[in-house]
Amino acid sequence: MSGSNRAPLRTPQAYPEHALPPGVLKLPRPAALVKAQALAFLMFEKPDLDAAATFLADFGMQAVAHDDGRLLMRGAGPAPCIYLARRGARSRYVGAAFSVDG
Repeated sequence: MSGSNRAPLRTPQAYPEHALPPGVLKLPRPAALVKAQALAFLMFEKPDLDAAATFLADFGMQAVAHDDGRLLMRGAGPAPCIYLARRGARSRYVGAAFSVDG
């Protein structure tokens, strides 16, 4: 999912202070340590990694690594991995990983 032809992620517009509900104060944001450039991959937990691999393969994804505890899948693009699943008690979204410069 990363590539030099993609525009970097943009900072969302600030919520206007005059539109804040009464009693809500705007908090100062700390300075960013790094800026995300692109989404690298998504992370999930799945109870059945074999079923997840079959489902994703039906959509054209290819297994990069598949063992008893984790599943890594890639898409048609140049990214080595766009989906990571670890064995878990239930299906759930865990998080996302982003690529950064430097």
